[in-house]
Amino acid sequence: HHPNGYPETHSTIGSDQRSLADMASLLQTEMVKADSWEAQELKRQETAYAVACPSCTTQMVIPMTMVRSVQCFQCDNVWVPPHVSHPDDGSQRGSVRKRPDRDVKSSGSLSNFKNAVGFIMTANAGTAKVLIENKIGSEPTGVYKDFALALQRGIKQIRVGSDPVVRWARGDVREVVRSLEPDLFVKVRSHFRVSEREFHASLELATEASTTRLRIVGAKEASGKSPSYFFLTPDQKFILKTCTWQDLKCMLRILPAYVDHVDKNRETWISKFFGIYTVKVGKHDATFLVMNNFFAGHYRIHEKYDLKGSTFKRQANDRERKKSTPVYKDLDWIASGHMLEFKGKKKDAMVTLQKDLSFLARHHLIDYSLLVGLSKRDKLPDVLRRETPKLDRALVLRQVTDEHIIYFGIVDILTPYGPRKKIEKFMNRSVLRRNSGLNESSCTDPNAYMKRFYDFVERYSMDHSTLPVASPQRSQKAAL
Repeated sequence: HHPNGYPETHSTIGSDQRSLADMASLLQTEMVKADSWEAQELKRQETAYAVACPSCTTQMVIPMTMVRSVQCFQCDNVWVPPHVSHPDDGSQRGSVRKRPDRDVKSSGSLSNFKNAVGFIMTANAGTAKVLIENKIGSEPTGVYKDFALALQRGIKQIRVGSDPVVRWARGDVREVVRSLEPDLFVKVRSHFRVSEREFHASLELATEASTTRLRIVGAKEASGKSPSYFFLTPDQKFILKTCTWQDLKCMLRILPAYVDHVDKNRETWISKFFGIYTVKVGKHDATFLVMNNFFAGHYRIHEKYDLKGSTFKRQANDRERKKSTPVYKDLDWIASGHMLEFKGKKKDAMVTLQKDLSFLARHHLIDYSLLVGLSKRDKLPDVLRRETPKLDRALVLRQVTDEHIIYFGIVDILTPYGPRKKIEKFMNRSVLRRNSGLNESSCTDPNAYMKRFYDFVERYSMDHSTLPVASPQRSQKAAL
């Protein structure tokens, strides 16, 4: 930040959520409200203009007096805009003039200026953090497109303290969007330091936009057995996953306790849930659960794993392996020789994991997974290999070692141990005679599931300063 109080270097305002015209107009409008010297200087130098990244042609809006260099939020290319001289050439063109010797704080207009700039920067926060190779999904079509548009329109109108239900008609089609338990989810967002501006800017529809920018991942593209699909926001920080009536009932049942749990455990491994929205478009309806994307990282993820702590049929099949980004399972993890590495903090990590698993067991939940993404540092570009930039810890859990950057988190926690699961367990043990322990079927009672899950993570994790238990060359049979 500049000594005078406003951003100077690498200050970029992306247009991922708003059109260029909207962004420039909003900045101009807010500047008119302020009469500080900084605001006058900004207006004097034409306020803001659009630039295109010379590497990937992505367009952005930037304020002219606040930028020495620009970093593209898509490809991370850094360059000097045409109106700014290079910092080393001695030219004063594009530089910020010295502020007159007068106290602008007393007028209160400096606050207006900062709020105006801060609003736009916050509204587009995070777009520079997700590597383009980590972005997934395709453009929704048909009824999925209708759901995406309705969701974004509804979220745009539903604000804190407003009516949680919005209705409108699009031709002959009536659309309804409802936010469930909004007050509790506001607490969750606040706890994880996700501002309301950031949340709505990521999810809502841009002003006067007629097409959605959400991306969809269908059941065929996902690795699980569930027929559900999910949307991702343009910055890919949030996932909007469809949930069944049983999922919804379970989420609402545990929600008050969940809010209390994450309030007491800031480093929780469990998915961060930020909202529930029901959408009705004509005769079609769906319920969407908003959560964080554990893989919304700055580094390319080379391998993904879904771990349950069981080895019975827990291996990626041929169909999964043919995908461009396959999701491997427990047997694949064991055969690879990988370990979850913690930088001298394994004891603290395991304490956090134990608290999370105890919470899930108390609420009779099973079938959850540890989702792990590995970024191999020797495969990264030199500029990224040398330095590890800071990521948003509120949304992304990671550990950095000499060899890997490890993203991880517990997902799919909304499966209760009810009658159907009890019958499945009986069939596995009494009829099919499956063994206990690692080779037991994934379905078991909550306490046994918790213990098996914890033991698996404990066995295949280590402090970064210690040697791994086994080498990558060991056979799967020896590992078991």
